Amino acid sequence: MRKAFAFLWLAVALAACAHLAVVARSGLPVESDLMALLPREDRDADIQAAKTRMAETLSRRVVVMVGHAERPVARAQATRLRQTLADAGLIRPGDDIPSADAIRRLGAAYFPHRAGLLAEGDRERLRNGQGEVLVTRALSQVYGFAGPVDSRLLAHDPFLLFPAFMTDLPRPASKLMLDDGMLTVTEAGTNWIMVSMVLAGESTALDMQRRFGAAFDGVRDSAPPGTRMLRLGALFYAKAGAEQAMDESTRIGLVSLAGTVLLLLAVFRSGRPLALSLLAIAAGMATALSACLALFGTLHVAAQLFGASLIGVAVDYALFYFGQIFTDRTRPAERLSKVAAGISVGAATTIIGYATLALSPFPGLKQVAVFSAVGLTGSLLTVMLWFPLLDRTPPARLHPALAKAAAAPWRFWGSWGRAQRAALAVLALLALVGAFRLQADDDVRRQQGLSPVLAAEQAEIQRLAGFGQTGQFFLVAGSSAQQVLEREEALGAKLAGRAGWQAVARYVPSARRQADNAALAQRALIEPHLQTYRDRLGMAPPAGTATAEQPLAPQDILATGALPFLDTLTLSDTLHVVTLDGVGDTAAMAAIARDSEGVR
Repeated sequence: MRKAFAFLWLAVALAACAHLAVVARSGLPVESDLMALLPREDRDADIQAAKTRMAETLSRRVVVMVGHAERPVARAQATRLRQTLADAGLIRPGDDIPSADAIRRLGAAYFPHRAGLLAEGDRERLRNGQGEVLVTRALSQVYGFAGPVDSRLLAHDPFLLFPAFMTDLPRPASKLMLDDGMLTVTEAGTNWIMVSMVLAGESTALDMQRRFGAAFDGVRDSAPPGTRMLRLGALFYAKAGAEQAMDESTRIGLVSLAGTVLLLLAVFRSGRPLALSLLAIAAGMATALSACLALFGTLHVAAQLFGASLIGVAVDYALFYFGQIFTDRTRPAERLSKVAAGISVGAATTIIGYATLALSPFPGLKQVAVFSAVGLTGSLLTVMLWFPLLDRTPPARLHPALAKAAAAPWRFWGSWGRAQRAALAVLALLALVGAFRLQADDDVRRQQGLSPVLAAEQAEIQRLAGFGQTGQFFLVAGSSAQQVLEREEALGAKLAGRAGWQAVARYVPSARRQADNAALAQRALIEPHLQTYRDRLGMAPPAGTATAEQPLAPQDILATGALPFLDTLTLSDTLHVVTLDGVGDTAAMAAIARDSEGVR
């Protein structure tokens, strides 16, 4: 029966090795995302969905600032970088700067709804009865030099409210200027070009990190002298963190394995215990790796680090077994029967301890739990089932020096005297001092040291471009798409002057706001001023211009492709995100959310 189980375990181990070989042909899918170790603290599915959407959007974003003293060189290298990455399939097509066609599509989508579109300043003037101000502005544009006015526009929009609305659409605040289709800033004689890209894959995928890093380094290394390239993006941090984690896990594993080998050789002075001990470790690691890849699809670097530490635990089962060669037990079955109960109970308690990690709210630790439990079980089964069949080690005598060193702790604590009491007092004092120094720290950022080089480049990019970073946002929900837009508009009124904000409603007013704008313009501007204005310009009576029957909707603007970021702010028709920038008083923002219906 024992042989049957041994062959069954051999089949399982060989299947695990074959699975690893198949997966390894295309590279082991190792995950380095530190956030995977965090619990999903929000029970609210909407909030979690919003956080996931924002995290995915930001993690795929990559920004590079290309700088050179000569403007043509900087522009050429920026173009070359984008083209190289695009040709390699590493970034998505398109640009943050809308194309001329996209701008035309945007204008064409807005224009039929112009009656309900007002710049915020124009809306306030009309509400305050200052329609003549808009009349004066329109006249100055008509008679001014290089004004954006032609007869067709004037016939459809006599007071030029539509160009004012388009000009008033919010833009991110930055120091960057649009120079011949590229975002540029000049500082201290260096021309900087910003290249903003969206990855075609996950920033935490090792294959994406490797390929992107190789392509980026190739462009940077072959750039003309004096060219600088500053990097910003989750991919660069993830790549540096993954390389550090894998280097450390490899180093820990090699040191642990080397120490184990030296210990086995020093104690047993034979190659067979070493070979069988390494077999037990290898069988446990192979089955653990295969199980994790089969269950999770990827292997987190944290599991690798735990795996390296398991070498010292797994080898204990083999050491207990081979310790019996220093006794009069010559048969493998006798050696196993002597230690079977002890190593089984020891393994069970250890496996239970690791398995409890699966009960934690940390998703990444579930993989660690599986890796540890399966790995230790595999090593234990190898000792219990294979060692009796493979062990041919003859009895031996423990080296006198080793025996004396091993017995020293027993001799010391075997009696109770002044020395033992003093040692116990010192240990108790150290434990007490340590207990008072214990501090809880749940800041996950301390678990990963960010690359100082990348952090310095990020700070320089933020200084050059003039933008900061924020992870704060409002979640706005409603029973209908229009109610969400109305609640965003109400929220925006409360945020005025307190913080920068981006929302769908800033680009697509609600149907109620559009109707109110149209009525306001008719009452405060068209009825009292239009006829006089036309007479002054000598304009013919209006021939009647077609306007949209339905109010403007977010889908109309998203379809143009000119404002792709609106898709990030739209989780669904009834659930939007309002991002914040420059928040100084977070308590005030929380109070605004509490006082706003449908806002969190």
